[in-house]
Amino acid sequence: MRRPLYPLLQVAITDNSGRFPHLPAQPDLDGLGRMKGLQITRAFEGVGRDARLLLTSSFIGGVSYAFYFLIMPFYLLSAGYDATWIGIANAVFGVSMTVLIIPAGLLADAFGRRRFNLIGLMVMSLGIIIMGTTPFDLTILGGSAIAGFGAALTFACSGALLAGSVENERLTTIFSYSYFLSTFASSLGSVAGWFPTILIDLLRVSRLAALQMTMVIGGVVTLLAAIPILFVHEVRSDRKGRSRFSLESRKVILKFMLVNIFVGFGAGLTIPLFPVYFWKKFAIDSGPMGTLQAISNLVAAVAFLLAPRLASRIGTVRGIVITTGASVPLLTLIPLAPNFLLSTPLFVARQAMINMNVPLIESLLMRLVHENERATASGISQLFWNLPNSFGQPVGGYMIDKIWIDAPPFSTATFYAVYTAMFWMMFRNVEDLHNQ
Repeated sequence: MRRPLYPLLQVAITDNSGRFPHLPAQPDLDGLGRMKGLQITRAFEGVGRDARLLLTSSFIGGVSYAFYFLIMPFYLLSAGYDATWIGIANAVFGVSMTVLIIPAGLLADAFGRRRFNLIGLMVMSLGIIIMGTTPFDLTILGGSAIAGFGAALTFACSGALLAGSVENERLTTIFSYSYFLSTFASSLGSVAGWFPTILIDLLRVSRLAALQMTMVIGGVVTLLAAIPILFVHEVRSDRKGRSRFSLESRKVILKFMLVNIFVGFGAGLTIPLFPVYFWKKFAIDSGPMGTLQAISNLVAAVAFLLAPRLASRIGTVRGIVITTGASVPLLTLIPLAPNFLLSTPLFVARQAMINMNVPLIESLLMRLVHENERATASGISQLFWNLPNSFGQPVGGYMIDKIWIDAPPFSTATFYAVYTAMFWMMFRNVEDLHNQ
């Protein structure tokens, strides 16, 4: 259930000449980088069997993502919980994932990423199903914690597995494929917002029961994402002559820890709570919200395909700064919209802008670290984004309940603006591989 809401921000240590010692001299200009229009099928021809299986799993995971993150807030609201408590449940998921994600990366690098990816999907499925069984404090918090542990295993391994299925020169292409497919799948999965209404009409059950059923369906879909992984052949590289878990990019990762902590907390104030925000402000239920998510995910999917072209033209660092900066005024305008209909184009455009840089950042991370350290590096990156993001969610929920309903989006926009400036100041001299 890997998702572009959690971007991975990493960069490499440069040698004395300012170049990147572990990377190819040129960026990925094949595949999507040279595509005219959206010739997806033609660019997809060079992708091997294992990569296709992993992309299939990513697609199924995108559907399950939509089920969980769309339905869960409405499920808890229907069960009588407020926005603060929903933020706490999300925080439990994030903290439990954070606690395990670095050990998961280390273990996966040492003993096999495929194995731990499979375990993670099964554990995450179990946690979601537990949450959907009965809306009690114990089952909600316990299920969130279990799902978080499973997510840690999956998130630490999936990117590294995918990176290992292609040559370094095609990393941007393969990650753009992955995010395109998972986001397109999220659009399909967002129709789950209408499932409760359909189940109520067909089965004559209560709204709460219909939401519970939808949660359980989401857990089953998560488990289905494990099926393609069963057939993946993982190539294990030799670690001779290397310290078992040493990271060569330690100093630069410290810089990214700072920006990740900042932007992760800011995002947590609003982004996971948008369903609650629209429910409270405009009385929008899961069906219309699901439709909005579907549209925004379709637009974001196209944005993912355009990301390599953007990087080849202006560079990765500039691409990240421009797209993130463009999302700030869009987010600021959402709470100023007088109704839900006028807020929707702002929501869709913001989603596209902020998510366009995700495949660029992740491909950069996978390219900049040694292949034996990819899962570990991914875990560290996730840690310093997810933990502050988890703490931001109950704060955002409290703002909605007790302070001012529009305080979270305005606050998040401020964090994003400062983050954009921080990122540029820290990394403006670390130019894209396109210019190396």
